[in-house]
Amino acid sequence: MKIIQPDYYKEFKCIASACEDTCCAGWEVDVDDEKFHFYKTVGGSLGKRLKEVMQPKKKGEGCSFKLSSDKRCPFLNTENLCDIITELGEEAICETCTDYPRFIRDYGQIREIGLVPSCFTAAQLMAKKKKLTTLEAKLDDDLKVELNDIDAELFFELKDLRAKIFSILGDTKKTTEEKLIKALNISDDYEKESGESEDAGTVYRGKKDPVKMFFKPFEGMETVNEKWFGYVDDTHEHDILRDDYAKIYKKIPQLSRALEELAFYYFFRYITEAVYDSKILTAAKTAIVAFICCRQICVMEYRKNGRLSTDDMAEIFHVYSRHVEHSVTNWEGYLHEYENNTIYSKATLKKILEGKL
Repeated sequence: MKIIQPDYYKEFKCIASACEDTCCAGWEVDVDDEKFHFYKTVGGSLGKRLKEVMQPKKKGEGCSFKLSSDKRCPFLNTENLCDIITELGEEAICETCTDYPRFIRDYGQIREIGLVPSCFTAAQLMAKKKKLTTLEAKLDDDLKVELNDIDAELFFELKDLRAKIFSILGDTKKTTEEKLIKALNISDDYEKESGESEDAGTVYRGKKDPVKMFFKPFEGMETVNEKWFGYVDDTHEHDILRDDYAKIYKKIPQLSRALEELAFYYFFRYITEAVYDSKILTAAKTAIVAFICCRQICVMEYRKNGRLSTDDMAEIFHVYSRHVEHSVTNWEGYLHEYENNTIYSKATLKKILEGKL
């Protein structure tokens, strides 16, 4: 099997109990079927605790752990360490806990692996990158290829499209905004050729700042990290002149580079995932909107504090990703908005990147 991963992937190392926003709190822990059956055989006090919190799903789908009242995994102790690992060893934890913050996608004989910035340590690796990420490929003959029903021709077309986007991002003579406009255009062109376009189409004509409206909550939105709403409040309370972006870029050269790296992650992960629904433009929008939102928050934080370190950027990327990607409710809500709301139309996003909205 061929493995494709970003060049910084091998640098990741979990900081465990030192993590200030542990991945064992704030969202549901899904347990795969194999570990679910194993946990049912565990005896003693740990076995009793496991049986008390396991909530079975449909047959063959494992279970989930019932979270504590403060939304922590019931096995996350006061030192932010896992009681299952402490008592049974790392091999006893479920796939969700073993894999995170990695995402793994198999496309026939190709496996793509990356790191999700909802993990602060992973976000740090992105924020500190000096040069645009490259993808590394290696063969692993021990991995078994699982058959799937994806359209192989479409997958390789999407892979080629993504390669073109990465080539665009690598152009050092253009601003990040100019490069993202070009990436947006070629994604839209590809989707139109396939006849699958669901873009809202028209330019947003409302009186309110469209970027501020990106932060507007929708009905049913879940809270994953309270810090998100602090960023939202700052965005709604203050106005930013377009010239401020250019000024701050000059003061913090790494900001543009870090934001570009964030966009790279979203393109890497979601363009090829469009093989399942053919929504290529929507996949591209996840990268564009992430760039615009995180750029807005970064500028706000700099104006408020007079500084913005790479760790500050990583924290912003981390909170944004947690809010958008790690709640099924939020993720599905945003995808619907990307396709149907004019504030997320291709024409509107283009004008925002051009500094005309």
